[in-house]
Amino acid sequence: MLLALGIILVVLMVVVGGDRGVGSVLALIANMVIMFFAIKLISMGVNPYVIVLLASLLFLSVTLIYQNGTNMKSLAAVIAVIIVMVILTCFIAVVVNKTRIAGYSEVDRYEEITMYVSTNISVKMDQVMVCVVLLGLLGAIMDTSIAITTAVYEIHRNNPHFGSKQLLRSGRNVGKDIMGTTVNTLLLATVGETIMLNVLYLKFHYTFAKLLNSKSFFQEFCLIIFSNIGCLLIIPISNRVISYLLVSDLKVAVWLRHYLAKKEEEEG
Repeated sequence: MLLALGIILVVLMVVVGGDRGVGSVLALIANMVIMFFAIKLISMGVNPYVIVLLASLLFLSVTLIYQNGTNMKSLAAVIAVIIVMVILTCFIAVVVNKTRIAGYSEVDRYEEITMYVSTNISVKMDQVMVCVVLLGLLGAIMDTSIAITTAVYEIHRNNPHFGSKQLLRSGRNVGKDIMGTTVNTLLLATVGETIMLNVLYLKFHYTFAKLLNSKSFFQEFCLIIFSNIGCLLIIPISNRVISYLLVSDLKVAVWLRHYLAKKEEEEG
């Protein structure tokens, strides 16, 4: 059944997306391979922070640059994502360490698991939890970032006389429309994933106070909050980065525009 569903997904991606669909399939396979090796290396005791840093750079290269080409909107999206990840990494690490939400939760039947499975795995679970939040954050902000940079890029291409203020205003208006749907999409996705957990809470007759103090609930809540914070930050940052790269007179920005325009001509 799993194989059949996978085949249906691949066929639909190719039929609907054409050449881009084939590229998306290859990117999906590449990301799955990267994730497999990342988990394998973490389980072998390699520092999770180093692995997630390298994996994130590979995810960005495959998802944004490979699928969308080497152009200004992809480069701006990559820069914006890196900025947001740097801003939030320390904050996430502090929250995870202070709240001690890493490891087994109270509904994971800890006693039964530790009875049959060794917990001496030589992996720091607080570091793993930070990496889990970072990867969830990365997946959430990449889509939002490329949506903003693509919109502003197209506005500039159709209105080359626009200055930075006009581009920023246009990008801000696009971001406002994206923001509401993105926040609600993340909420619904997380709630959908935790329906069984919520059913367990009801079956165990959890009170509201006990629910708020539940480690498993707080783990999911952290994922929602940090993903939403990341999406809210990525909108103005992506807008700023792409607007700056498109109209700035600095030598670096001018060189990038000429270089990427040449790359687009070669690829197109």
